[in-house]
Amino acid sequence: MYIFAAPALITVILLSIHILVSAKEPNRETLRSEIEAIADTAKVDVAELDVASDFLLTVNGTASHYGKRFHNRRTASGEKYDMYEYSAAHKKLPFGTILKVTNTINGLSTLVRINDRGPYVGKRVIDLSYKSAQAINGMGLPKVSFEGFIPGKIDIPDDGKYFFAYSLTESPVCLPSDKVEIINQFDGFHTTVTEYKSLLANGADSTELFILVDADEYTEKQTARDNDSYFIGKLSTPKQRKIPFMMAEKVYP
Repeated sequence: MYIFAAPALITVILLSIHILVSAKEPNRETLRSEIEAIADTAKVDVAELDVASDFLLTVNGTASHYGKRFHNRRTASGEKYDMYEYSAAHKKLPFGTILKVTNTINGLSTLVRINDRGPYVGKRVIDLSYKSAQAINGMGLPKVSFEGFIPGKIDIPDDGKYFFAYSLTESPVCLPSDKVEIINQFDGFHTTVTEYKSLLANGADSTELFILVDADEYTEKQTARDNDSYFIGKLSTPKQRKIPFMMAEKVYP
């Protein structure tokens, strides 16, 4: 009786040990996925890099737009109004001010550059070009929110070079130059926005891609034409060192 029971008992004990050991050792594919996920999750928080958040202007109100009637006419800044470009009119903001405008009903956003004066009807806060209004499905009198920095009214550190950065998904920020990588440079704002949107449409990460303006140029009050340089850049994140799989397997608890 004991002769036959002993092998069965040994089998049960060995099976139990195997189960306990297996429970402590994760599946190899699960282990690999977890290691790679840890290596890929480290992202830069743009808000933590911003050095001018105290100077960000945010306004809520009703917007309007203007189109064919004013197309090719001279704007208050001296530029010709082009209804198919990303521009807008504001009563007081300096010409050249860049704003992120969001339709608060549908969440759609666009970027505009102030080059004209208005609107002068009711309590409207901004008059968008036809193209800009179209971009946010705001062809009527949409409720909007706009954000931006006012040229000439921003204090930034004098210990290096900085860029004002604009995105369709993030609030405008001011970033140190060593935190961004320039991809391309353009002379006109509309061309820059068009290329920026094209990159997003082709899969670029909207949380890491920005339209950039040299802070040294932008902090001077803009008075006339669109003759500044605009850049498209992305966050310059440090490369994450992936733990070799065999090494990670040894130290995994």
